Amino acid sequence: MVTPMVESPAGLPADEAAARLARDGFNELPSAKPRNLLAIAADVAREPMFLLLIACGAIYLLLGDRGEAAMLLGFVLVIISIIFVQEHKTERALAALRDLSSPRTLVVRDGEQRRIPGREVVRGDLLILSEGDRVPADATLLSGTSLATDESLLTGESVPVTKLPAPGLPERLGSPGGGGLGAWRMAQSRVLTRRIPALEMLGSATVLCVDKTGTLTQNRMPVHILFLQLIIDPACSIVFEAEPEDADTMRKPPRLPGTSLFNRGTVVPGILQGLAVFVALLAVYGIELHRSQSIEEARALAFTAMVLASVGLILTSRSTSLSLLATIGRRNAALWWIVSGALAFLALVLYVPTLQELFKFGRLHSMDFVIAAAAGIGCIAASEFAKRIPKFGKAT
Repeated sequence: MVTPMVESPAGLPADEAAARLARDGFNELPSAKPRNLLAIAADVAREPMFLLLIACGAIYLLLGDRGEAAMLLGFVLVIISIIFVQEHKTERALAALRDLSSPRTLVVRDGEQRRIPGREVVRGDLLILSEGDRVPADATLLSGTSLATDESLLTGESVPVTKLPAPGLPERLGSPGGGGLGAWRMAQSRVLTRRIPALEMLGSATVLCVDKTGTLTQNRMPVHILFLQLIIDPACSIVFEAEPEDADTMRKPPRLPGTSLFNRGTVVPGILQGLAVFVALLAVYGIELHRSQSIEEARALAFTAMVLASVGLILTSRSTSLSLLATIGRRNAALWWIVSGALAFLALVLYVPTLQELFKFGRLHSMDFVIAAAAGIGCIAASEFAKRIPKFGKAT
């Protein structure tokens, strides 16, 4: 098999191949330029939410409230650092995947067979393929025995296609450029596509639902939301990524092709969890006011219950089918770092006078912690109950 412009059955001379490579460039699709650390940091810092919060911190400084500004900007810096680390890890993973996926090809040059990277194939190269090899470029088949190619990336057909050289009109193998066009366009937006059919599925989507925490309101809500985001963001981007798969994952039936990703089994449990947290916090706040406690104490209790409920939902969401007790023994160092950090931060804002004043919290008592813990346990119970509802999950 030869690439276009074949000139000799002995292949190209090495110097001619080098000259063509320098003139025509590498045999690869255009790809997005990898980002360096500075570019990643700039992209993260340009997020509108962060710019808005940084502007709020600057306003606090101008108004002379240095404590509020320091707390707000400190939380923003921590969240930006977490996102920066995750995006840097993603860039390194993509680079490693590019290296692993780069095929090597056997060519004939100067009358000798030599194996080179597929990206260094040039026009006029004589290629030798064997079972399992990738076709590195558009080529013309000169001779072959029982040759069949997998063209599923190009056509979507899973059945191998037989190739026969025809006298005077040799068989041409399809160019990989067409199949990779979609992946290249996705790469321009820095999206890693492991399977080309995934692009077809994405193209057929009519509605895209995106959930992003983060709300800016008046008074102390920016600081409260940032505190909770320090729990939620690492949990989503670090804890759940490190979570091992359920033991019965491979025994579960696959999702039917026509089934929506957002069906009863995925939407309803989330709604139940959200309602459980809302009802629990509303009850906690009402109970505290009914006990004739101050607004500051009621705020502190509601916030404590919210943190405990968030931690509880993280624990119970480690599996959609197994119970909390079944997953509690799983090894996940990131999980316990996040949980310990959240509880440590909670203790600081409740009992360090400066932070207590910043959050406008009152001092909690032993009964308050009992109420907050009961609210958290109630949220966990609601989540565990959702797993046992038919079609929502499979209890074990």
